[in-house]
Amino acid sequence: WESVDLPPILEDLGEVYSALAASQGHHLEISVAPDLDPVRGDPRLLARLFGNLVDNAVKFTPPPGRIDVRAEVRGSLVVVEVQDSGPGIPPGQRERIFEPFVRLERDGALPRPAGSGLGLAVAWRLARAHGASLTVADGAVGGTVFRVAFLIHPVAAKSPPARWWGTR
Repeated sequence: WESVDLPPILEDLGEVYSALAASQGHHLEISVAPDLDPVRGDPRLLARLFGNLVDNAVKFTPPPGRIDVRAEVRGSLVVVEVQDSGPGIPPGQRERIFEPFVRLERDGALPRPAGSGLGLAVAWRLARAHGASLTVADGAVGGTVFRVAFLIHPVAAKSPPARWWGTR
């Protein structure tokens, strides 16, 4: 693992997915806090983790939709959220979405997007491999929020916490 700055990864993600989102009738917004600490990990795998979450949001949000990617520091965590304006995920089915090959039933009025049911399973495993948590919740105004939370690693932090090296 190495110290990874997330802003370039998330900005690249915006460049890659904004055209796809627009072609599906969505608006994609990337917002990164200026004081974001680096995380420990593999930049290619982190790009795949966040790419899978954004790709999922684009596929499962009916048009016209909105997808917001936010990254910020919350206490001792670096948190990246991918929120969509889609129909949401019923609470009883949320744990299943991280299992391989699981595809939830959809409202019959919405077409079923192509896919194998691996995107969220891969994202969950990549988050765990990086020591991060990946959770899902209802959005504040509907839709779904996928939240990846990394513990700030003292070696990766821009300014280490006071006395992180221990006491004598």
